Amino acid sequence: MGDSSELINRFNNKYTLYVEGPGDRAAYRMIVGNDFLIDHDFQVPPTGTGANAVLKRVEEERKRNKRVFGFLDGEAAATCGAAIKLVECDDLLFSIDKPDLDGIIFVAAHEMENLILSYCEVAPTIALHKPAAQLADDDAASIQKRLETLTSRFLAAAMFKYASLHFQSRGECVHVANTRIFSKDLGLRETLTGMKEVVTVQLKLDWATFLQELFAITRAMRQRVAATPPPGLTKDLRHRRLADGKQLLTKVRGHASSAVEGHLLRVLARTEFAKELRDAIKGEIALAA
Repeated sequence: MGDSSELINRFNNKYTLYVEGPGDRAAYRMIVGNDFLIDHDFQVPPTGTGANAVLKRVEEERKRNKRVFGFLDGEAAATCGAAIKLVECDDLLFSIDKPDLDGIIFVAAHEMENLILSYCEVAPTIALHKPAAQLADDDAASIQKRLETLTSRFLAAAMFKYASLHFQSRGECVHVANTRIFSKDLGLRETLTGMKEVVTVQLKLDWATFLQELFAITRAMRQRVAATPPPGLTKDLRHRRLADGKQLLTKVRGHASSAVEGHLLRVLARTEFAKELRDAIKGEIALAA
């Protein structure tokens, strides 16, 4: 028996889902609701935060307790070399059939913010989440238009991250591509010039080789969109799920305070998505049984 947390997990008869940090734990608990938490709980590894901490903790605990799972962002799937599976996924959750990923469930979205952007009434909520003196600065229609315009930009940012994570998973580079340049409102040429420097100087990768992987991931996404008939996952929804969620939400937020995420999560928890997430989690657990 490793420690007190493992002892509790083993004998409380709940399904434990380890997440990357306290913010994820609070968000998922809010979305799924108290009834779901009677038999399931989200926890942060006592040994640290981040995807690696989750992977190590789940691997260790599942040797003795098969009711323990990891619940990770889609970005973490790219870290495990599964970027194409992520961009092709039509479902809400997925797993990867590899021995070292036993018990790991991935969300088919870049990160938590993408679930908000994809399944919540973002524009009207943000439009009202500000002081009265600023209510006229942005209406819901202008926020929605900005969301649609910016999604493609931060989708490209995510694709650069996924490509770099592919090379990292193979031990060919140490760092993940820094994509902050996408938030600077630059032109396409200047943005690509900046990313070329990131790839060749910081990551020390060959630009042409990197582009081949980048194009392979984006091509897989486009082909999946083309092959998915209605009422399957739409192009717009897939793009919002895969874009760099934190950067996108920051740009869309505008004059609303940073506390708007809490407001958006409360709205999300009241939508049909909450039930879909609960059902998806139960389904993935059943498949792993």
